Amino acid sequence: MDDGLNSAPSVTPPTTAPRRSALARASLILGGVSLGMFCCTIGLGAAVSLLFAMTAVMLGTIALERIRASGGSLAGRASAWTGIGLGLASFALSLAAQFLYSSVQQQWNDDIDSALRATFAAVDAAGADAAEERWTPAARRTLEEGAFERFALDSRDRFGQFRGFKVLSEVPDPSLTGVHTLTLAVAFDFERERVTGSVVSEMSPMVGRLIPVVRLRSVTLQQADGAALTIGSAVAAEAPSTEVESTAEDAEGPEGATP
Repeated sequence: MDDGLNSAPSVTPPTTAPRRSALARASLILGGVSLGMFCCTIGLGAAVSLLFAMTAVMLGTIALERIRASGGSLAGRASAWTGIGLGLASFALSLAAQFLYSSVQQQWNDDIDSALRATFAAVDAAGADAAEERWTPAARRTLEEGAFERFALDSRDRFGQFRGFKVLSEVPDPSLTGVHTLTLAVAFDFERERVTGSVVSEMSPMVGRLIPVVRLRSVTLQQADGAALTIGSAVAAEAPSTEVESTAEDAEGPEGATP
């Protein structure tokens, strides 16, 4: 009679720990890097941060699908979700920053446009008073009495009425703090012809306004015969400032409004 003593013992197969998903790990790393780059860099760094953020979301989504289909052999769900969350946060912040910088540049462009229109329209004392408000106090102190009227009448006699302007070079990374000098290569559109030249302006904080205000320091019109028609001094400054020169070559910037 078989009492079970000679029966073969049951063997429990060894359990294997689930393997951590490499895609989930990559998603977590890229998501963290993208958010860190957004917080610490601007310009090209912000663009790379946006690329990393999209990649983190894509890899995290793929990782979740593979973990779900693995039947328990893959782990890393928490890492994948964290990577997706960090990537989405970085993506949203990058878009918001791009919108903010676009709004700031448009506001500065509007400030310069208003200042130029006031300057070219200053053909009398009332017009000169309106134009002076668009220039820095330091620049105004360097101007002789009647300088605005002479410049406005001279430019109108030579080129006609001022219509608008096109920025040929632009500062890539606007700053919202401190006092900065902005030097732009500009094409001025007049009634009779287009004239190239430059505009030197100063960006400085203003009480009651989030975006720094832009005031003019000098305007130069380069004439066809090589002579220059200039008002103001590019070196006039109220306080030590960081000189910010445009670096883009032949890049078309925003256009001034044309009536």
